[in-house]
Amino acid sequence: IDKRTQRMIVVVDGEKRATYRVSTGKEGHETPRGTFRVLLMKEMHYSRKYDNAPMPNSLFFTNRGHAIHAT
Repeated sequence: IDKRTQRMIVVVDGEKRATYRVSTGKEGHETPRGTFRVLLMKEMHYSRKYDNAPMPNSLFFTNRGHAIHAT
């Protein structure tokens, strides 16, 4: 994720596969920095943290609940 340009680059086996526009977390809920792998995929998830908000196509990438969703 490039927070400055709001873009996500997907790399599979060292090869760039896709680039997507994203909206990263706002102040107090920042998107973490680093290189990550998908830990869990869910077709539909409902956020316990944000009033049961729907999160379709969730790809969780930290054990703290950070996820890419709605793509």
